[in-house]
Amino acid sequence: MLLPQQIQAILYHFLMGWFLGFSFSFLCYLLNYIRFSFLRKINELLFFIMFTLVMFYGLYQINYGVTNIYLIVIFILGVIVYYSWYLQIVTSFFSWFVYLFYPFYKGYQRIRKNIKKSHQQHYQNKMLKRKRKQEKKEEKRLKKVKKRDKNRKKTKG
Repeated sequence: MLLPQQIQAILYHFLMGWFLGFSFSFLCYLLNYIRFSFLRKINELLFFIMFTLVMFYGLYQINYGVTNIYLIVIFILGVIVYYSWYLQIVTSFFSWFVYLFYPFYKGYQRIRKNIKKSHQQHYQNKMLKRKRKQEKKEEKRLKKVKKRDKNRKKTKG
């Protein structure tokens, strides 16, 4: 590798390590609101797959995807720098970000609750209509039976 490519690869690995720490901590902060651990694991797996694809695509543009052991160490150093120096600052930003969108989340919950309630009312109305329809059919059937019985009595008598 030429010297400019090595410098670019070193900076790229360091910045991607820092970005991995940033994006993974943001993902973990958001995944706290997902109840199902299976979905969390799927999201984390997809995150690492996408991150690896993006990282090696960029690395391919720099030096055709060559990664040496010292580049891996620099990548880990970027992650360590993020978690030791920047995590506290960024976590407050994440909490501000979540607080900013909290009213939208509450509105979403309220709308979802109203939709659920309307579905229940619709189902109840549907069942009442079905019951009334069955009652009307039963009344018609009883009227026909009474009429038939009357006609039989007239013909016999």
